[in-house]
Amino acid sequence: MSLIVLVGAEFVASRSGIGYLIWSSWQTLLVENMFVGIIIITLLGIVSTFLLKECERFFVAWRRD
Repeated sequence: MSLIVLVGAEFVASRSGIGYLIWSSWQTLLVENMFVGIIIITLLGIVSTFLLKECERFFVAWRRD
């Protein structure tokens, strides 16, 4: 959830970052750059979800699934 909020804030109020890259690329019709930003966000989401699940499995012993 925090990654989504971070990117959303970058859309609105930033001059750098992944969200700004996507937004400025969309405005200037640089579709290739826009999709690079979307792919980066997707990969960050997948990796962070995996890491958080592994941390939960390690630190929360009663939730071993």
